[in-house]
Amino acid sequence: MRLMLLGGCLALAACDGQAWRAGAASRAEEQVRQVVSDPSAQFSRVQVTGDDRTGQTCGFASVRTPDGLGHLVRFIVYIDASAGPYVEAGLGRQVLTQDNFERAWQADCVKEGYDS
Repeated sequence: MRLMLLGGCLALAACDGQAWRAGAASRAEEQVRQVVSDPSAQFSRVQVTGDDRTGQTCGFASVRTPDGLGHLVRFIVYIDASAGPYVEAGLGRQVLTQDNFERAWQADCVKEGYDS
């Protein structure tokens, strides 16, 4: 019994080292919901790249705009809040041109390990 408890504690400790990623992803989703004013936005392919100080959360969101139109867009939320959050197609509060969004996506998501 004691061995099982010890094994469970070790497994939990190993998982806890990466727990910040789940928290970062959850916070990013909430930020995207706020900036697009859609509390029911749905997320897919969400991944945290980089580290817990300078990383970012990247992924896709299905959102509805106030005019009722649905969009599937990519987003980038920076963990250190140094920029963004950015939502593709000009749907965020901080708008990037599509070219600038694509550059940020490539540099901060894809080159940092995002695997679509």
